[in-house]
Amino acid sequence: MNDFQDNRRTIVSFLLSALLNNISRVKDGFRLFANEKANKALLLIDLAFFMYAFSPTFDSTRKLISMISYMNNEIDFIQENGKENDKLKNVIQRYSFVFQRGNLPDITDWFPFFAEYHISLDTTTEIEIIKKADANNNPITWANLLLYSKYYQPFYDEIKAKVNMIVDREVSKLSSGEYMMQTEFWYILIYHNCPYISSNTHSKINSVISSIRTQARTQMSNRETIHTGMATYLICDFLCQQSPGGNKPLESFYDWNENRSISQQITYHTFQRTIFKKYRNNRNSLFASIE
Repeated sequence: MNDFQDNRRTIVSFLLSALLNNISRVKDGFRLFANEKANKALLLIDLAFFMYAFSPTFDSTRKLISMISYMNNEIDFIQENGKENDKLKNVIQRYSFVFQRGNLPDITDWFPFFAEYHISLDTTTEIEIIKKADANNNPITWANLLLYSKYYQPFYDEIKAKVNMIVDREVSKLSSGEYMMQTEFWYILIYHNCPYISSNTHSKINSVISSIRTQARTQMSNRETIHTGMATYLICDFLCQQSPGGNKPLESFYDWNENRSISQQITYHTFQRTIFKKYRNNRNSLFASIE
């Protein structure tokens, strides 16, 4: 790492891949640890975090989450206030500086993971993350932070109010015309079925969806735009399928009801993809953050 600092990202990616490839053998029936050997698992996680800290990129984040998920098949890290959960929390909190300094789109998958595994960061780290979230203004990051914040009611109330204000503000920016081509439309896609925003904000979202549906009907009556109109109308139908608890079918854009394990989704996908615009594919075919 010290001798080849310009290649840290590639080195870290290789090392974490080597660990993950061996740990993932559990899916083929292999056992990683003997009974009562959680400490060895935690040593491996600590080692992986030490490597990851040199270059906490998006793909390395997913590799590390995958490792913990595979280990969880043998060692119950998820049980809230359990002995192993506390040990995992201690390891992660030792690396709080990674979450304070890291590029937010690179580490955003950690927040739903923390929510699932009942793990929280220290207040100083959370303050730094909220500052970055304000600067990034990414609807998925705010959604992830909202689910993460539920571990502590005052913090949750604060984030919920903040997210509601942001969603209301961004939806209000949408102008008539090409609604779906505007950046703020992401807030419609992510929050149309969110059970944590106000009824007033929901009304604004529904009003936009209704306007788009009206435009789609007009397009469907024109031979030149009929296919565009039909596709748009189908999207509106999907967005109108709302439920009070956010537990819309699994095809929803965002899993507000936490029906799906974020760690399992990441672990059992072999492809890499991201919707964040600040990413590019470099000459080594590895995802890298521009920042």
